Amino acid sequence: ARTNRWILCAPSDQKISSSAKATSSGFLLGVSRTTDPTGIWDLYRYAAPDDTVWFDFPQLGFNDATIVVSVNVYQTADDKFVRATMYQVSRADPSSATVVDYPNNGGGFAPVTSYDGGSASYIVQRWNGSSGGNGFLRLYSLSSAGISPIAFVSTPFPWTSSGANGDDFAPQAGTAQKIAAGDDRILSPILRNGSIWAVHTVFAPLGTPTRAATQWWQIAPSGALLQRGILDDVTSTFSYTFPSITVNTRNDVVIAGTRFSTTT
Repeated sequence: ARTNRWILCAPSDQKISSSAKATSSGFLLGVSRTTDPTGIWDLYRYAAPDDTVWFDFPQLGFNDATIVVSVNVYQTADDKFVRATMYQVSRADPSSATVVDYPNNGGGFAPVTSYDGGSASYIVQRWNGSSGGNGFLRLYSLSSAGISPIAFVSTPFPWTSSGANGDDFAPQAGTAQKIAAGDDRILSPILRNGSIWAVHTVFAPLGTPTRAATQWWQIAPSGALLQRGILDDVTSTFSYTFPSITVNTRNDVVIAGTRFSTTT
C-alpha cells in the first residue's frame, strides 16, 4: 500500500455446494501493523447482514483514507443474485465500516487501488461485452453518501463474456479435460499518475469463442478512454486469462496472467 501497510481480504464461510448452505457468510480483512508482512497483523471479520444471504468474490481496493471491499450478494435459499455491496472501512479505525448497497446493476464491482494519494474512491465494472458493435465498462465514484456513476467507457471491439461450456473451456496438456477460464469481470484496477488502469479476461471470437484473451484499459478519472489493448493469440493455440496489472511511477505497465494450451 502507499502508506506502507499490507492489506488482504478473503471470503469467510462461503457456500461450497448446493447442499452446504452458507448461513454465517462474510469476508475477512487483514492489515499489517508495519511494513513487515511476517509481523503482527490486525484481523477483522465483516458478516453478512443475516443468514438469508451469502457473500461471494470479495474484491479489494484502497486509498490513503479508506479500504473498500466489494462483494456479490446471493440468496441462501436459491443462490439467486441479489445485489452488489461495498464496504468502506476507515484506515484509521478498521473495526467498523460504512456499507453501500447497489441493487439492480449487476455485480463484479472492482474497487480501485490508488497510489496517487488522497481520498478519492473509484469503482470499475464490466458493463456489457457486446452492444451495438461496442464493448462497455462503467466507471463510478464512491463516497460515504453512496455510489455515483461517472461514465460508460466503450471500445469498438466487442467481446463474449464467458467461454463456451462454462467451466470446461481452457485446454491443458496430457488430457482432453478442460479448465475454467473465469469470466470478463474487471480485476485489480489501480490509479497511478492520474490514470485508472484495469484488466480482465475476454473471449473471442464474438459469439462462438475458441480462446480467452487478456484486455487492458487506461481510463481517465473523468471516464475518457486513453488507451486499450489486448493480449491475444488469433490462432486460438493459447488462451490468456486470470490477469493482473500494475504500473510504476514512470508509467511502465506489467500485466501477469495464466497461459493455457494443449502443450502447457
